[in-house]
Amino acid sequence: MLELARRQANLSRVIAELEPVDAQPLVRELTALGQQKRQLEAERKAVMARRSAWQAAQTRVDELQDWCRSVAARLTTLDHAGKQLALDALGVSVALYKKGESPRFVITARIPLTPLKPHSALAAPTPGQAGPTASPSGRPVSPSGRAW
Repeated sequence: MLELARRQANLSRVIAELEPVDAQPLVRELTALGQQKRQLEAERKAVMARRSAWQAAQTRVDELQDWCRSVAARLTTLDHAGKQLALDALGVSVALYKKGESPRFVITARIPLTPLKPHSALAAPTPGQAGPTASPSGRPVSPSGRAW
């Protein structure tokens, strides 16, 4: 783009010295350079937006990896409801089929792209913390708000 700007400046100086009739081809070239410059600026803006989105995604992946390591470190201390909460937070679902069917099971995960919210059963325990958050009925509640 610096080269384009330099060429535009040079053409503008030359055009100023010429008669209007003689300047027409140079004016057309200057117009074409202006269009090319606008197109390159738009492409640059799009690339920068993609780069920003990529950086945000990388940050999100790093946060998710940290969260997974944290939960994995506590996995042996989580009760059944806590493990269900961890699986729910990752959007893990399992479909189980009858013996002899193929496939026997299908496991899917829908990892959230928004920041994970700390949950009492999945976060580091604090003194006096009894376990997962419960619904009014006393059943544990997943991060999505569903009672187990």
